Amino acid sequence: MKAAHFIIAAFCVVLASSCGNSEQNGVAHLGDAVLTMEELRERIPNNISAEDSTALAQEIIQSWLKDALVLQEAEKMSDEEKLSVERRIEDYRKSLLIYSFEQDWIKKNMDTVVTNDQIQSYYESNKSSLKVNEHFLKLKYCSLPENTKDTQKMSDAFASEDATTWEAFCQQAGAKYYNKPDVYMNWEQFAKLIPMAIADRSVFLSQTTSTQQIVLNGEIFWFKVSSYLLPGDQAPLEMVRNNIASILLNIRKQEVLQKMKNDLYEKAKSEGKIE
Repeated sequence: MKAAHFIIAAFCVVLASSCGNSEQNGVAHLGDAVLTMEELRERIPNNISAEDSTALAQEIIQSWLKDALVLQEAEKMSDEEKLSVERRIEDYRKSLLIYSFEQDWIKKNMDTVVTNDQIQSYYESNKSSLKVNEHFLKLKYCSLPENTKDTQKMSDAFASEDATTWEAFCQQAGAKYYNKPDVYMNWEQFAKLIPMAIADRSVFLSQTTSTQQIVLNGEIFWFKVSSYLLPGDQAPLEMVRNNIASILLNIRKQEVLQKMKNDLYEKAKSEGKIE
C-alpha cells in the first residue's frame, strides 16, 4: 500500500491566485484513492484569507485521509458482509426512487383543497377521539405597577364590556394587557403572563371565571378566564382545524397512491406482464 502524502504548495498557489484553473491535480493520495485539487477547492469558501484557506485545506485533507483509511479497512470485510451492504444500498436506491415517483404523482394527481364542510364532517364523526391533553384557557388580562394611581380607573375599564375603550386606556396608562377572546392559550403561555404558583390548575380555572385582582411581584394584575378546557375535554373545532386538515390530506394521499398502484397492477395483468 502506498503511503499517504500531501501536496500543499500547489493548492496554496491556486487558492491565492483565484485563476479558475480546473486541473485535476491530486493533493492527497491513499492507495488508489485521490483527493483532487478541484474537489479541495470546492470545499473552501472564496471569502476567507489565504492563511485561513491553508489551515482549512489541511483540515479537509486530514479528514479525507481518515475517511479513506476507514473505507480501506471496510473493504476488507468478507464477501458476505459486502453483499449485505450492497443489498441495503440497492434497497435504499429503490425506496428513494419510489418515494420520488410517489411525491411527483401526488403533486400531479391529488386535490390539496380541504373544505370547511369536510373538516366539519370529520370533526363530528371523530369527536370522541379529539381530546385535549393539557389545560387551556381564554384570557383577558392587564397589569400595572403596584404604586399606580390608576387602580380604580383600571378596575372600572377592565370590568367594562367595551374592549376598545379598555385597550385604549391600557395603552394610555402604559399597562401590559392581553385580550384575544376567541383564542385558547395553554398553561405555559398563561404562566408567562401571570407567574403565580398554582397547586391545582383545574380548581384555579374553575374559580377565575369572574374578574380577579391580585398583587404579585410589585404589580397589580386584573384577569378573567372566559372559558377553559381541562385534560380529557373535547377539543373545540378551532383548536384542531389544522390537524384535521392534515389528517384528511394524508388519507387522501394514501388513497391516491393506492389507486395508482392498483391501476398499474391491473394494467400489467391486462398486458400479460404478470403471470
